[in-house]
Amino acid sequence: MLRKPTCSKCGSKNTYLEVPRFHPEEVHLGCFSCGWRIYGEERIQSFVYAYNEELQKKDLQEKEMQRKIEEKRKAAIEKKSAELKAKQDAEERKRSLKRERDRRYRLRKKAKSQTYIIPELDTTFQVGDMDPVLQVPWALPEPNKEGEHFHPCAWPPCGKRARANSKYCSRTCTVKVAHRRANLRKKGKLRDRKAS
Repeated sequence: MLRKPTCSKCGSKNTYLEVPRFHPEEVHLGCFSCGWRIYGEERIQSFVYAYNEELQKKDLQEKEMQRKIEEKRKAAIEKKSAELKAKQDAEERKRSLKRERDRRYRLRKKAKSQTYIIPELDTTFQVGDMDPVLQVPWALPEPNKEGEHFHPCAWPPCGKRARANSKYCSRTCTVKVAHRRANLRKKGKLRDRKAS
């Protein structure tokens, strides 16, 4: 549908099309405001078509501009929601880490309150206590299948259970005890020469 053109001289919308009753060949398009006119049906048609094409171009440009503005708005909303989600995820990670720290702290506190006995050494200790001979802290021994703690490795920081015919869980712990005793002996800090 063609739209009514504005005046090309003053830009007014007060344009009109006049077809004389007795001289139809003198058809003209004019403006009430400034008196501008163009004559001839072909010239008027080309003017109207050119005006409408220009309007269509402007409409398309405006729609494209609106589309870009809408895209920017949606992108800003998505970015804001992504930032909010990342912030919430970071806070949740902090809370989960804090819960895990608290859980480990409670376990350590509970473990420190438990006392264990080494039958072969006739020694009672608590987790975190210093071994009187080797001067290293005791660790929490692993439970056996029945859920009880007994016969831990004689190298205090080791949490494994000792073998049936030995005080140690492995040769590695035997070597560690020997090295520790040698170092303490060099420093003159070895209090007891009995095996730990």
